[in-house]
Order: sequence, then C-alpha cells, then structure tokens
Amino acid sequence: MKTAKLTMMTTLMALMLLAVGCKKENENTAERQQNNSTPMLQFNSFDEVIDYLVDEKKNKSNKDGFVSYAEYMEKEYKDLDPENFFKTKEEMIQYALEHHDKYQLILCEDGEYIFETRLYNHDYKYVANKDGMFQVKNKVY
Repeated sequence: MKTAKLTMMTTLMALMLLAVGCKKENENTAERQQNNSTPMLQFNSFDEVIDYLVDEKKNKSNKDGFVSYAEYMEKEYKDLDPENFFKTKEEMIQYALEHHDKYQLILCEDGEYIFETRLYNHDYKYVANKDGMFQVKNKVY
C-alpha cells in the first residue's frame, strides 16, 4: 500500500513538474468547466487525487457516471482493433500522427513500432476525463 502511494505520488510530482513549465489560466475555471461537455473530477489537494487513485484501482468503480480517460480510451482502442485495422505499417504510422491526441507509437529496440494509447502508463488517466483533464483547487491539468 505504501509502495503504491509512493509510486502514485512520484508520478503526480512528475506531472506537476511538467505543469509548472506550462502557463495555466487560473481565471474563469468554473466557466470553462461549464463549457466543457465532459464531466471533470475536482479535488482540493493532490492527496485527494492519490486517495482517489488508490480507491479507483481497488474498486474499479465510478462516481456519478464519470468516465475516466482510461475507460474511454480502452473502449476506443478495442473498437479500433489495431491488429486487424491496419494493413501496413505506414497506415498505422499515418493514423497515429493524425490522432496524436489519442494514440502514440512506441519504437522498440528491434525497430518495430507498438501502437498504444496515450497515457497508457500514467496513473492519472484514472482521474482525467476523456479530454485528459482534471482539476486540483483552481488549476486544471
């Protein structure tokens, strides 16, 4: 349990470091929330985010119909069925480039590519909405 919390805390700290370099607009957060057609989870602290992540991984349950980025992309990926969808490597590369907000290519040591969803190895995909956003206090990540 402590190892899981430490891993999640490390991941979130890395996310925070990335976010510090980006300019965030803190004004009109509520207005942006209303204009956002996808519900977004809101937290008072990153400790709440970590607690939610621990509960989410244990229970795999959602509150109030919230669909996480992980669930959304799992369905998208399954519907796409990449192993049967792409006839050539070039088609796969082109599709990943055109849909870079959802998919990525991972280059293997043998020179082959793996087609994968974005954020596939990030814990915050469980708190982010389908647009990849969540809110802590007055900042949206």
